[in-house]
Amino acid sequence: MDTKSYCILPYNHLSIDPTGQIRPCCNYNFHADNYPGVEKGWEFKNIIDCEGGLLDAVPHRELRKDIESGKKHDFCNRCWIVEDGGGFSYRQSWNQWFDASEPHQFRTNINIEYLELTLGNKCNIQCRMCNPWSSSMWADDMVNNPEINFWKADMSEINFEWYDHPNFDKVFEEIIPTLKHINMLGGEPLFVPKYYELLQRIIDSGRAPEVSLQFNTNMLAVQDKVFDLWKHFKKININMSCDGVNGVNEYVRWPGKWSKWERNLQKVINWSKQMEPGKWVLQVHSTMSSLTWLDLANLYEYTQTLDIEIKLPYLIQVNQPAYMDAIHLPDAIKQKGYDAAVSVLNNSNAPEWEKANNQALLDHVMGQDRDPAKWEQFIDHTNKLDKVRKQTILDVIPEYKDYWKT
Repeated sequence: MDTKSYCILPYNHLSIDPTGQIRPCCNYNFHADNYPGVEKGWEFKNIIDCEGGLLDAVPHRELRKDIESGKKHDFCNRCWIVEDGGGFSYRQSWNQWFDASEPHQFRTNINIEYLELTLGNKCNIQCRMCNPWSSSMWADDMVNNPEINFWKADMSEINFEWYDHPNFDKVFEEIIPTLKHINMLGGEPLFVPKYYELLQRIIDSGRAPEVSLQFNTNMLAVQDKVFDLWKHFKKININMSCDGVNGVNEYVRWPGKWSKWERNLQKVINWSKQMEPGKWVLQVHSTMSSLTWLDLANLYEYTQTLDIEIKLPYLIQVNQPAYMDAIHLPDAIKQKGYDAAVSVLNNSNAPEWEKANNQALLDHVMGQDRDPAKWEQFIDHTNKLDKVRKQTILDVIPEYKDYWKT
């Protein structure tokens, strides 16, 4: 096996998506055009009906086969993009976290230490780059406004509350003894009662001081009661979703309010100061898309003013839906956003690894050829959603005026 392709996650990581499917990890790109799909046997298992062998579906087996032959797996390209650009990838960070970054530390036995749950699609906002599988508000809105069902999705038969199934509870109890890290996604996890139940079960087991907790939150559902749960755990990583400053964030993460985001941010910062140093890590997580590209420089400046440990945002490239990918922006817009963002990065006092991760993704966008048809699709879908929400993108991103069709 090779240090350039080894990843511990296919051996120690149970990742469950909003519908209960068990995937290799949240970064695994099964949306890629060349992904074999169900018709070729590359389907995921579902936690509700799988028995034994949680990690032995074809995607998991093929990924492990590539790892063990020293090959970079095709559908792990999000990590390869970061690494090729000189950044520190998701793969590398978990190898380091689980002390498996050197050949003599490589592990190939299956043992669940890291549990990642996407707790259905219950959510209190309806982000523009999101979808009905990750936001109940999207699913509800499509019923009343079929013209914004851009996915032609039928949500009627999907069980988003798979986490209440006895099979999941059984699996959860079985892995608590080996659990070292748990990551909860959504939807909005703080909006889901199961979130609090699962944390309490770990606390009741007596293992919370040995388990690190991580979760993504839009910071709009922070309740005082969660502090009493969080403080029991070994370490807390709070990934705070924010896609721009003030009006940009409100437009993208509709109908969330910037004032509430900042108010809850300060609450969480104050809580973190009551804990021993290093026990809580706060970081802004941001999607990088055609909606946020021109505001990245502002976001970089803003996050560096915050009283948090990691000064630059963790960027997540939006490539689903593909038409929102910033690579399809008009060249002049791409260059303008790039120059502004790089200027702030170059003058940042943030650690080099933070700057390198951001620079790698910015360079990736600039190095890809745009598809003008995708830009036209972005305009069409944005206009339809603006009409439903009684908004206009040009109020938020006036630089698009010369490139826009209403």
